[in-house]
Amino acid sequence: MSKKHKHKQQHKAHQAHKAHHAHEAETPEELEHEHEHDDDLIIVPKGQSRFQFFMVWSMLIFVLLIFTVSGLFQSVVGSMKGGGGIDVAMSWTDPDTDERIEIPRLEWLEQKRALSRMWDVRIFIPREALSGGQRASVSDEDTAMVFVFEALAEKAGMRVTDDELSARLAATFESDDRMAAWARSIRTTAKAAAEDARLVMLVDKYKGFVQASVGIADANRVTELWEEQHPEYAFQYVQLDAADYEEEAAADVPADEELAAWFHALPNFRQRTYFTDDTLQASIAWAPLDGTFDATALLERYPATLTEVELEDADAAAEARAQGYYNQFSNVRFRIPEEEQEDGEDGEDVEGGEDGEDVEDGEDVEDGEDGEDDEPAPASERIFQSFDEVKADCLREEPIYAAFRAWLADMKTRETAGEELDLAADAAALGLTFVATGADSTRAALEEAEGWGGRHIAGQLAFGLEDALLSRVVVEESAIMIARLDAKVPGQEPPFEDIREAVGEEWAKEHAAVIAMEQLEALRATFGEPPTGDDEYLPIVDEATFAAKAAEAGFEVIARPYLERYELPEGDIIDAKPGDLFIRVTAVLFELEDGQVSAAEKDVQGAHAFLVRYAGTRTADMSKLDPRQLDALRQQAVREATTEFEDNCFLATSDFVRTKYALHLRSWDEENEDADTDADTDTDADTDTDE
Repeated sequence: MSKKHKHKQQHKAHQAHKAHHAHEAETPEELEHEHEHDDDLIIVPKGQSRFQFFMVWSMLIFVLLIFTVSGLFQSVVGSMKGGGGIDVAMSWTDPDTDERIEIPRLEWLEQKRALSRMWDVRIFIPREALSGGQRASVSDEDTAMVFVFEALAEKAGMRVTDDELSARLAATFESDDRMAAWARSIRTTAKAAAEDARLVMLVDKYKGFVQASVGIADANRVTELWEEQHPEYAFQYVQLDAADYEEEAAADVPADEELAAWFHALPNFRQRTYFTDDTLQASIAWAPLDGTFDATALLERYPATLTEVELEDADAAAEARAQGYYNQFSNVRFRIPEEEQEDGEDGEDVEGGEDGEDVEDGEDVEDGEDGEDDEPAPASERIFQSFDEVKADCLREEPIYAAFRAWLADMKTRETAGEELDLAADAAALGLTFVATGADSTRAALEEAEGWGGRHIAGQLAFGLEDALLSRVVVEESAIMIARLDAKVPGQEPPFEDIREAVGEEWAKEHAAVIAMEQLEALRATFGEPPTGDDEYLPIVDEATFAAKAAEAGFEVIARPYLERYELPEGDIIDAKPGDLFIRVTAVLFELEDGQVSAAEKDVQGAHAFLVRYAGTRTADMSKLDPRQLDALRQQAVREATTEFEDNCFLATSDFVRTKYALHLRSWDEENEDADTDADTDTDADTDTDE
């Protein structure tokens, strides 16, 4: 046996002997004694390094802290200064005690988050939102002022009672359950959210208290607003009627080529007044509405469909649908003839009688209580018959109208599916009358068509799509119908020689206003030498000279007295003079200086030409101020005063707040640092560019 092999055998025997003795030593008492570690806080598993075990557990605890309290951890770490102190987010001075109050960043951030939650439910309103910001958020300045006003409110002894808080929360959330659900959604409690709301209400109460003094309108400001908003203007003007110069203009009508060029330069809508009429070819399926139509086949094919609710009371449902039909078509079907509107003929009901009931025309009305005869009852001013008067017609016609609509929808569905429609065959099967108009039918002819014609069907066809059904059922005074526009030929411009005379008359009418303006411009030229260059000529002349020069030219001067811009001398636009209407819509006249005479202009219709002198302005007398206007001015004065007060006293960046409370925000320093950095960057960039 080799030495190496002998050595291995001896080693194995030694190991076996050692294990045997170890087994014999492991009695319960020995094991208990062996595992005692009276001096150890942590027992390390047998066979492992104590140092390695401690390091692993330390890392696990560190990671656990990072992921479970990361926000708090980062806030604390981020709030630590280099010297180990807590960072201050804002500071301010109590003006009564001169105490400097500092708000730690953690408290600051929590307050800002609470205000953001209150903004989400509109209990707190940021300043930016009050200024019209579309995407307003709670700013640092908003948060700062809440801290300041909270302290001032508590010092003033203000409180928000539980009843006040409950009322506000009920108005916002409607129920405790909804509030609790909202609180859970933002990971807070209803109680905490309620206290946040209480704080906001306290601040609002304090702000309302300190600004109460500006809730009363200042009388001087009300007067100023009246003067600003109610200036009165005076004018003198010369008016020439274009019609007086039409004969002169007619003598200057240009030759055909120039006149045709003028005509074709007109807007299209004016040119088309000379065109031939559009011609329309249509297919009409219709039923009369005079009670003679047998709707049996139509209603069997397209019966009314009622909802479950309507089926419970079919009569009430039918009346409701009839009422809807009346509301939609009373202006077409049930209009009272004009002659009956005017004189109440043919027994039309007229108003009268003390009991509110209508009386027939010609009936005697009972004498009044004083024994004297009452005034004759006036003729009816109603335009349409009432629903009660035509209820029977509506009950009969509404199912027909509904069936027509169902038929139209059915045809459109079949057409979409590729089926070729035969309107005439469908009409015959449903008991309707079918009409095919001639290819040369005009809109006017369609309006006058016997039986079914009217302005509604003519208008629908005039603007319909060629070779297509109209999009809706048409109801006229005497018929109901479905129509298809088969063909349309737009009106054409006739040969110019056929319209030359009419176009010449229009040219002369328009040119007459030009001649009138030239006459007025010649008058204006007598008021002073026109300036050289491109300067506008606005001569200044006194009232007497203006009147004298106009009289020399044979013109009359009309005085427009001091009035507000849209005010009329007669107070009624119907009775207003052409000059009054022209002045109120011509903005440039209100920008003139005293005594200036503007360039001659014509009105929109081209019927008159005007030369206007601005005679000055003044404030309208306050005797014209009515209660409604006074109330509006007071409200405006209060709004202005409130806004000014809030900008001065509630805005963190205002000079008053910075001085009164020595308010300072950490974020302001950061903004200044960022601005300095940007400035340095721009300077470096400019230097590099220069180099």
